[in-house]
Amino acid sequence: MKNRILVLLGVVLLGGLPGTVRSASIVGSKHDLSWAAKQGEHGLGGLEDYNEICVYCHTPHGANSQNNTPLWNKTFSTAATSYTVYSSSTLDAGTPSPPGQISLLCLNCHDGATGVSAVRNPPNSGWSDTVGLVGHSTMTPGQSFGECGLCHTPAGFYGGSVHDASRSYLLTDLSDDHPIGIGFPDSSKDDAFNLPPGQAGWSDIPLFAGKIECSTCHDVHDPQYQPFLNIDNSGSQLCLRCHKK
Repeated sequence: MKNRILVLLGVVLLGGLPGTVRSASIVGSKHDLSWAAKQGEHGLGGLEDYNEICVYCHTPHGANSQNNTPLWNKTFSTAATSYTVYSSSTLDAGTPSPPGQISLLCLNCHDGATGVSAVRNPPNSGWSDTVGLVGHSTMTPGQSFGECGLCHTPAGFYGGSVHDASRSYLLTDLSDDHPIGIGFPDSSKDDAFNLPPGQAGWSDIPLFAGKIECSTCHDVHDPQYQPFLNIDNSGSQLCLRCHKK
């Protein structure tokens, strides 16, 4: 029951969309870190197996209340104040602000500054510490123990025979990624965009206080449309929801 409650809350926190029917599940996906920890040498590589799924992000007790994020089970990265955001002379909506609260939840792992299985409050039973001597691996492309890139890069330990996670290593330089923390441009600024029905965006492509954040495009709990997209991007459907061309 606790896990079910946490999943439901997580859907609200991380971009889940009420009223939108989705069929896939986080279970067994790349965001199911308990499943990932059971595969191969992940334990020795610094990914803790807590025998639970939600605990990597959520806890009912001892949660981090920073940023008004209920039940958050991680300590926010100290890198949060040093992100390099997207910038371009052609931007009509102004310079992006630092990532908003909803994006910081994603960057808590993807900026490479915090171990992906490093939690504030591990479960009380059902697991044993398997990474104590190694440390919790970070989503970084390096070739050292404690970095996911040791294996999950083309030049990694397994010679590219395991999946390449390079595009997930966002680190703190976000200047080459789609802008986040930026307001959706209205027709007075740029008429090349399809205007959303309101500040909350569309029912399946949400905005957050009128801004584009990670969860505008991604649903961390649902791998149905990879890479965890809110809708199918075949034929650039996701892109064309906002962009006219």
